[in-house]
Amino acid sequence: VIKKKLVRKTLDMIKKIDDSKYVEFWKEFSTNLKLGIIEDQTNRNRIAKLLRFHSSKTGPDGWTSLSEYIKDVQPEQDQIFYIAGSSYDEVSQSPFVERVLKKGYEVLYLTDAVDEYTLSNLPDFEGKRFQNVAKEGLALDKSTKTESYKKALDKKFAKLLTWMQENALKDKVHKVVLSERLSESPAALVATAFGWTGNMERLAKSNAHSKTKDATRDYYLQQKKILELNPHHPIVKELLRRVSDDENDDKVKQTASLLFATATVRSGY
Repeated sequence: VIKKKLVRKTLDMIKKIDDSKYVEFWKEFSTNLKLGIIEDQTNRNRIAKLLRFHSSKTGPDGWTSLSEYIKDVQPEQDQIFYIAGSSYDEVSQSPFVERVLKKGYEVLYLTDAVDEYTLSNLPDFEGKRFQNVAKEGLALDKSTKTESYKKALDKKFAKLLTWMQENALKDKVHKVVLSERLSESPAALVATAFGWTGNMERLAKSNAHSKTKDATRDYYLQQKKILELNPHHPIVKELLRRVSDDENDDKVKQTASLLFATATVRSGY
């Protein structure tokens, strides 16, 4: 009972800290609060209101809370978008955020090592699910017009997608699909819904306490990713043209391998 009362009292006191002083407090104790989300199921929602993150709107020096994020969401938006990485520059320049930002959505930038673990333990906030923009499941536009446009594109690029999946990149990728999240980059490597992003792989490999032969870790590290292609990029359009002409052309295979390798690096793997 004492423990329960003390935790509640502490959280109430933190809630009452003045906004001008809160950033100072946050810089000192942010890791403790984030670990609280993972460890304390009872108070998870209370602690969630105390979290602060950098975002595409606040810049590297500003902070936003989840409540402030929710206030500014677009009418049709039912997800809270975030991306995790080692620095602000890395996440803000990632290919994964290109289209999300272009459409005017705010993206939370997670640059602390514990951040991605924290949010994976928080299923939603005030009815909106968290969506890692580096994983599958990102849906930016669900209108009927967009759906029919997507179907037309899938039909147009079907030969290239099948050729890359079953020929050029066989055994390297889980599947090859057209991307909704890219606008500038030709391709990106996306983790499956329950797979690890490049950031999670980096953290798992650098964990000082991990076992040498860890079956769970090895399972996740060996998981194949989804290669997403940008159908509006000149390289992808040219690949489609060349595959339609001659799918046994060695140059096309080399280009496909290079595209895959570059996407792997740019996606943080």
